[in-house]
This record gives sequence, structure tokens and C-alpha cells, in this order.
Amino acid sequence: MLPFLWTLLFGCALVASETDTVTDTAAETSADTSEAVPGAVDDHCDVRIIATAPESEAIGVATTTPIVLTFDAALPTQGWTFEAAGVEGRVTVDAIAHTLRFDPTPSWPGDTEVRWQFEGCGAEHEGRFHTTGAPILADALEDLHWEIDAQALSWGEPAIASVFLPLLPPWTIDLSFEPGIDGQHLWLSGEVDEVCFPAVDLGRVDWATNPSFGVGPTEVRSGDILLFQAMLLGSFDAALDLRTFGFSALLDTRMLAGLLPGVSLCDVALQFGEPCQPCPDGIEACVLALATLNDRVEAEARETEPACDEVQRRLVEPEAPPNAGR
Repeated sequence: MLPFLWTLLFGCALVASETDTVTDTAAETSADTSEAVPGAVDDHCDVRIIATAPESEAIGVATTTPIVLTFDAALPTQGWTFEAAGVEGRVTVDAIAHTLRFDPTPSWPGDTEVRWQFEGCGAEHEGRFHTTGAPILADALEDLHWEIDAQALSWGEPAIASVFLPLLPPWTIDLSFEPGIDGQHLWLSGEVDEVCFPAVDLGRVDWATNPSFGVGPTEVRSGDILLFQAMLLGSFDAALDLRTFGFSALLDTRMLAGLLPGVSLCDVALQFGEPCQPCPDGIEACVLALATLNDRVEAEARETEPACDEVQRRLVEPEAPPNAGR
């Protein structure tokens, strides 16, 4: 589940390369795979790449993730080359699935930009992605917090975000990690228009892909925000700065009525070709929210926590949304 969500949230995030240039090396092939034959490229074949994974510019990619190129037809056995960067690996071609797969051996370097190149059918295709770093000691995060300005989030969904977000007052969210009886938990607090909202326990943190983490699915209610089926994902670098962060959830538009009086977000969404979908109570008042962080967020020590963190930490009991009985 987590790898799929990483692709969903961070597949289109831009990477600022911070590593030295790596010399490309030709991919090795094993005896039971199709061979990447160097030499003349067949200019007359009509095979084209229709998808790549990881997507170009992806960040937070696990170091064991293979590169998979999908074509619109079976790849010829000759007349093409594939090169990956930094490590040797194995190329496998599946004529039925129309894919080429490159598995690094043993893995990609951590916290590194990886580049690849495919040449065939008279065209060159290049891609790059950035891998996660070395695992971190998760307990060290409990002395820190990360404050995210809403303006630093890039919204992939909903399309109406570009309309209503500028109408909202300034707001920030603050993330912190604390121990719980079943493991480490992620807490969220923040401030909207200089008014603090209570800290919320988002649930137990999944560190299966350390230094990346995941939380959810969960329900989040804080202030005027109500999220259903929320998944939160992020990753840290060696300095414990938040390198990536993103979430996907169903946003209950009814809860924003107080922030945007007289505005029906569902009516606006319909104009953008994104009609509201049913919330868990059956009322069609929810939109898919998908946001990622534009840039890394520096870790701050606990003693620099904002005044909002002085609100007593407690589990916020979800209340029935407005008009739930309609």
C-alpha cells in the first residue's frame, strides 16, 4: 500500500539535485533475459514508451525500487539500449506485458539522484528520480517539530484549490512525534489566522520504509478541517529535516462553510468538472484532497515550539458534520 501511495503523492514532485554527477553505466543482462543490443537504432519501429516507474522527478524512492518502462507494443529484441546510473543491474523484458524492467544489484545508493536513458525506435528517453536516505533513529524525532506553511503545499487535487485557497486566512500546521502505548504517534497542531487549533493524535507511525514514514488511513478533525480516509506520508534526511511530506484524503467541504460564507465549494467543484463525492455519511459533500510539500522543512527543537502547542494534547472526538441528517 505504501509504495503505491508514494507514487501517487510524490510522483510529480520536482527534485533539486544535490549530488555529484554520476557516470552512466550500461545495464548488464542475464542469460534468461532479452539482451540490450548496442549499435544501430531501428528508425522504422513504432514502439513508444507510454509509462515509466518511478515517474521522472520522483522523490523518496526506495533504494530497491526497480525501473519499469511500459511500451505500447512488444519491444523488439534488438536495436535498443538501456543505461542506468551508478550501479549494475539486471534487465528483464516481458513481451506479453510490453515492459522493460531494470533491477539494481544490490540497490541504488541512498539519498542520491538516479538517472537512466533508453534509446530505441529513433528516439531517446531519459528519466531521473531521487532515492531515500539511510534509516534514521525514529526516537530522535521526539525532541523536534516541523512547522509547515500552507503556502508551501502544492495541491494536485482538487482543481478548485486554486480558487478557494487564496480566500482562506493564513494558516500553518505543526507536526511532532510522541510515544504511545502501541508505538510512536504523529501529532498535528497549528494556527489559522492567529487562532490555535487543538493538537490531534493522527495515529501510529509506520516505519516499514524508514527513513520514510506513513500514517493512516485515519480520520482527522481539527478546527474547520475534517478529513476522512486520510493517508499521510513523509521522509527525513540525515539532518532530520522533513524532506518530503504529503497527504491524500476526502475533505468535507461543509466544514469550510465558516471560512467561506456564502460559497458552495461543491458548486464550484462541479464547474471544474470535479463533482463532490459521498462522504462516509452518504452526503455528496466531499472532494479528494491531494497535496505535497514544495520544499524541505527544517527540524526545530521543542523549546521553539509555537504557542499553539500549549493547547492541552487530547484526542479530539469527531462530531457529526453539519447537516449530517439531511
